[in-house]
Amino acid sequence: MRERRAAYEVKLGRLRTKGEGHLPLDVLGFSRHRVITEWSFVAQNVIINDKVVYKLWSETPRLVQKKHDTNPLGPFQDPYKLMTLLR
Repeated sequence: MRERRAAYEVKLGRLRTKGEGHLPLDVLGFSRHRVITEWSFVAQNVIINDKVVYKLWSETPRLVQKKHDTNPLGPFQDPYKLMTLLR
C-alpha cells in the first residue's frame, strides 16, 4: 500500500501603523510620530495516511515600536519631496 503524505504551513500576521502627534506638523513633514504594532503566527503540520505525525506552531506576541522622525526644515529638508508637493 502506498503512503499518502502531505505537509502544510500556514502563516498569519498583522502589521498596523498609527499616526500620533500634531497633524499640521505631520502633514508638512516637520515632526512625525508613528506607533507600529506587529503580530505573527506560523503553524506546520505533516500528515501521513490521514494521521497527523508532526505539528509545530509558534506565535510572536504583539510587538509595539514607536518611531519619531524630525525634519527641522520641514518640506525644505528634502528637495525631491518638495517638488512632488508642488506638482
